[in-house]
Amino acid sequence: MSSRVYSAAMIGVTPRPVNVEVHLGKTNSKFGLVGLPDTAVREARFRVRAALASSGYEMPRSEVTVNLAPADLPKSGSAFDLPIALGVLIADGKVSMRHPGVVAVGELALDGRVRACLGGRPARGSLHSAPRGVVGGGLGPRGGPLPGGAIGRGGGSVGRQACSFAPSVR
Repeated sequence: MSSRVYSAAMIGVTPRPVNVEVHLGKTNSKFGLVGLPDTAVREARFRVRAALASSGYEMPRSEVTVNLAPADLPKSGSAFDLPIALGVLIADGKVSMRHPGVVAVGELALDGRVRACLGGRPARGSLHSAPRGVVGGGLGPRGGPLPGGAIGRGGGSVGRQACSFAPSVR
């Protein structure tokens, strides 16, 4: 199973679109991350695993491969935690995507809370790459409408973000 979630990488003060692609393989419990991630991005596997467990979800018992595309664009910081977690839930069939154009940006606390991170607010303003809106930390707990009928939703937990992302959460 595979999934794609949109996110953004900060290059200077400019958000650049990033596709977070998640593939579940057949081998057991490995977690691979490719696409020019820095140390903080590589550490996402630990935050994602703990946040999902704290939110009542299980990590798939298969190999998880995460590709941050484009591969030649440097990715830094913890902003990819939320899109990776949502991608894992979608690929595992726990969430079915309702808003395919939504950009997800947010750091995950080990207890599942979504924290604000570098890039959350600029990604919100960069709706040319997010026609449906932005979810993540630092956007305000109520979110609300954005230009062009898009949505904006922030705060809460990875479970809350999964619910805002999809009509059915298992």
